[in-house]
Amino acid sequence: MISSCVLLGAFPLAWLLPSAVVHTDFSICFFRTVVGKPCPLCGLTRAFVHAAHGQFDLACNYHPFWYVIATIMLVLGVVLAVDAIAGTDAWGRLASAVRPWWPAIILVIVIYGVVRLFTG
Repeated sequence: MISSCVLLGAFPLAWLLPSAVVHTDFSICFFRTVVGKPCPLCGLTRAFVHAAHGQFDLACNYHPFWYVIATIMLVLGVVLAVDAIAGTDAWGRLASAVRPWWPAIILVIVIYGVVRLFTG
């Protein structure tokens, strides 16, 4: 239940804290701090903040795949919440269905990260 609250709580939190996140150059990304280049997930927090305020063009500027990751977080949060409340195992069935796709998903993230590393 805690994990579903964390996943579902990301969106209201993004709406509540725009100035603390968007108007700063501070980075919480370890990779970016060490290497000086953005990782594949850099910009997601700012993208979520802008999306929560209806600024979808700015959200896409910070991370072009924010809507995919937001959808995944929302689905996982709902599935985990349903499992916790109803005592079902939808998470196990979902994990089994997605398991064959993990290599392709990881490959896409790595390719995006490499492109972003050399162009960002």
